[in-house]
Amino acid sequence: MTLTDLIFQNNKEDNRECILQEGLSYSYSNLFQNIQPIREFLENKLNSGERVGILCENSIEYVSSYLASICSDFVAVPINTLTYSTELEYIVNDCQIKAILTSSKFFENIGSSARKYLISEILKEKSSNPYKQSNIDKNKLATLMYTSGSTGKPNAVKITHKNLLANTMSIIKYLSLKMTDRTMVVLPFYYCYGASLMHTALVSGGSLVINNFFMFPQKVVNEMREKKCTIFAGVPSTYKILINRTKLAESDTSLLRYALQAGGRLPPSDLLKLHELLPKTKIIVMYGQTEATSRLSYLPFEFFESKLGSVGKGIPGVELQVVNEQGKCVKEGKIGEIRVRGDNISLGYWNRPEESKKTFRDGWLYTGDMAKIDKDGFIYVVGRNKDFIKAGGNRFSAVEIEDIISTIDGIENVAAVGVYDDLLGEAVHVFVVSRNKSIKEKDIIDLCSRKLPSYKVPKKVTFMKELPLNAFGKVQKFRLIRNQ
Repeated sequence: MTLTDLIFQNNKEDNRECILQEGLSYSYSNLFQNIQPIREFLENKLNSGERVGILCENSIEYVSSYLASICSDFVAVPINTLTYSTELEYIVNDCQIKAILTSSKFFENIGSSARKYLISEILKEKSSNPYKQSNIDKNKLATLMYTSGSTGKPNAVKITHKNLLANTMSIIKYLSLKMTDRTMVVLPFYYCYGASLMHTALVSGGSLVINNFFMFPQKVVNEMREKKCTIFAGVPSTYKILINRTKLAESDTSLLRYALQAGGRLPPSDLLKLHELLPKTKIIVMYGQTEATSRLSYLPFEFFESKLGSVGKGIPGVELQVVNEQGKCVKEGKIGEIRVRGDNISLGYWNRPEESKKTFRDGWLYTGDMAKIDKDGFIYVVGRNKDFIKAGGNRFSAVEIEDIISTIDGIENVAAVGVYDDLLGEAVHVFVVSRNKSIKEKDIIDLCSRKLPSYKVPKKVTFMKELPLNAFGKVQKFRLIRNQ
């Protein structure tokens, strides 16, 4: 059984709302009717197992194309809509994409070696053939998800049908998702976090409210209220914008059950601000990776205050450990690398055997994230292995500095990096986005001097209008370092 089969096993004729976007509403029946013509089109054009690129903004077209691809024994390859032509050609050649399903917005600009097809044109060909449940081995590939990557070319993560089903059902279980839930989606579906929102909402029988205009955040907040959304999901930059650039406190969010936060670490000070703005909403901090299909751990809301800053424990079906370089579990308070295993863990990277061997070892996924564990088994991520700074022989996480600076009223975003220094080897350079023009470099350095040892105190502070973010809302620190 594929994810598509699971979604429609009971509701292919259901007229309940499934997708809402820009004043339009589509039922489960509408979505089901869209899948068959795309499925038949692909089966007439391609061979089993071939890769199908999907280049389309969040929409019913995207969802239809994605679900049709994975239930037809093709491998869906979601493509970042901000991808340049050279990057697109790289992806096409890297995984040998044979066809790209796209919308009119991108059609003319695709200079691709793969055949390109307009989704809207395919959907005009209505099908009268009955839907066939898929008979696909659960260990076969369902999708290739390209990682955001901090440097160099991205890797394609191999996600099987078993991976998709395992992660989807686990998330539905720990969040107790219902048919009555309505999820506001501002994250792109080509991102594993955004994809998981699509998977869980549709499998649980709920509905998706798609908003592709987060550049107008107050309108997103307004639509959340108007459409009576019960779930909102975002990455740290999403919530920083909601906190600092909207009237969230003045909006009626009484129906919002969950505010889901993943895709990086939101400082505890910002989590507390969000809790003040959404007093009736359960804020669920989560942790995950593309290599794990999406989610790996979550912090139940009852521990929000007592375990503030933690990503919780492993989700159902996932074993999570913090280990040292010898693969032994670290003691309480000691820092080690997070490794995980479960049915949601990827088979590895497409055509990257050496990279796969480094990351997937002895049945475990080594995440590259450094963390410590408390006496109750709760995990606290302290940064990426590559996100540590070494100054004067002392190795420490940039997160420690960023958390302190984030407590200053008016600071919207901050990133700390290590830059070359003749004396220390590396020195701390912080980049700050501030809404308060009265905040000066001296204020930030003085605060850090009171809170931190001298080798952790920033040597330089640079104020910026925005920090460089990738398409998933994560700060690209390599770009900050590169411009020194």
